[in-house]
Amino acid sequence: MTWTTSPTCLLAGHDTTGWAWLDDLPTGRVVRVVSGPCAGTYQVVGHRWQPRKGGTMPRWMSRYDLVLQTCTGRSGTGFSTARRLAR
Repeated sequence: MTWTTSPTCLLAGHDTTGWAWLDDLPTGRVVRVVSGPCAGTYQVVGHRWQPRKGGTMPRWMSRYDLVLQTCTGRSGTGFSTARRLAR
């Protein structure tokens, strides 16, 4: 699991090590991060996908408070995007 806090909180995990669900959370789902610099309560507001792995953080990430990221097989990277509800 990877943490990044700037410009947004990012939690990322490899799909091959049990984190494939990160990009498939239903819109409206409440997510609680219970420790660390991103601790708080968030609500999933959407999803994104890009046809590559690695590289720099996409600019659109800064529009969200929390982004959950995982690889999607060999084809790319998937994301669930969320907004903070409470600390």
